[in-house]
Amino acid sequence: MSSVTFRETPITLSELESHLWEAANILRGSPVDRTDWKSYILPLLFYKRLSDVLDSLSLR
Repeated sequence: MSSVTFRETPITLSELESHLWEAANILRGSPVDRTDWKSYILPLLFYKRLSDVLDSLSLR
């Protein structure tokens, strides 16, 4: 199990893109069936939508 370290500086867009591509490549090679991906992706999409709505409400 890897340990989590915190950065002193914010992550750049290129670093974020690199991490996301690496995660996608890991998922592509994983034993998770393509039909089961919805169990992972849909909650992330729901959380993103919820976060966006709360952000917009807090700006009012």
